[in-house]
Amino acid sequence: SISAGLAGCTIPGLQQSEHERYPFTPRPFTEVEGDLSPTAVFGGADHPDSFGSAVATTGDTVFVGAPRADTGGKTAEEQYVYQLIDGEWSPAGTITASTEQNAEFGSQIVVTDDTALVKSYSQKTPLYELAQGDDRVWTQTTSRISGPDELSIAEIALTEDTAIFAGRETVHFAEKAAGQWRVQQTLEIDTGERLIASLAATGTTAVLGLRPKGGLTKIGRAYLFDRVNGTWEQTAMFDGGYGFGNSVAVSGDTAAILDSSNHTVYVLRRADGQWRRHDRFTWTKGELPLSGPSVVALDAGTILVGSRGREAPGEFHVLEIDDGSDSRRGTTQPPPDGGELFGIAVGLVE
Repeated sequence: SISAGLAGCTIPGLQQSEHERYPFTPRPFTEVEGDLSPTAVFGGADHPDSFGSAVATTGDTVFVGAPRADTGGKTAEEQYVYQLIDGEWSPAGTITASTEQNAEFGSQIVVTDDTALVKSYSQKTPLYELAQGDDRVWTQTTSRISGPDELSIAEIALTEDTAIFAGRETVHFAEKAAGQWRVQQTLEIDTGERLIASLAATGTTAVLGLRPKGGLTKIGRAYLFDRVNGTWEQTAMFDGGYGFGNSVAVSGDTAAILDSSNHTVYVLRRADGQWRRHDRFTWTKGELPLSGPSVVALDAGTILVGSRGREAPGEFHVLEIDDGSDSRRGTTQPPPDGGELFGIAVGLVE
């Protein structure tokens, strides 16, 4: 059991300003099998193999990415939209972008109530925007970004009024004006031989995860940024194991940082303006039958962790923060179809 090896011990990498003992016994999150049944199933044999590589959701709308889709013998990049209408989920359209230098349209999606940003790897068009009109129909526009001449975009995040772009050793904060996103502020970050792995944002808070590069360091990292009096500031930094920061999520005053190497989700809480360790959930099945947890989503007090399979079905796990139970356990949800790629991407809202 991994939890037995970590309980009460010192976690060398997980530190803010000094080396200290992590005070929480980890919650197991894979011992109890849940019984959730899907209310809707999207996709099928007539959809691209890459369908589901990325997902995002906002209220009554779900976006599903399918990069490298094969449409009529031609490679294209597709984005599928589904909406909840009269209590039932229904297809609301497919948005297709032709491939340009392996653009990977649909490889990452971020969304708010009426705006979605879809990242591609195209130098000419690195970002697409979808906007929802009064008729609830989502339409595509090509987003222009006004900022540095060489704006590198590795990860994107979106709040109600701010788009955040992270790339190389910088984080850019942009606001929309006159039909284009204008970078209002740029912060330099110390990557320390790490690559940007993940980015999430909500309200006036953003969290950035970095993974080690090329074996030069074995410590992953997460930065937290807060907007204070209209200005974004780096307010906290946490280090962890090799996989720490591979996926991050944030909701309100709570952040979740996945360490895929330790098979652990760390929970951080902000109180009195300070981010502190709050809890952790650790894999406790013994020998790992899967590739291990790879993605994390967070909304209010619920964490969703996706674990794609490796010669075994994938899973996702539902973790409740501060649920008050004595067992302190989350639940595991197996796939309805036994697929290995089940859990490769997850999204959570309300």
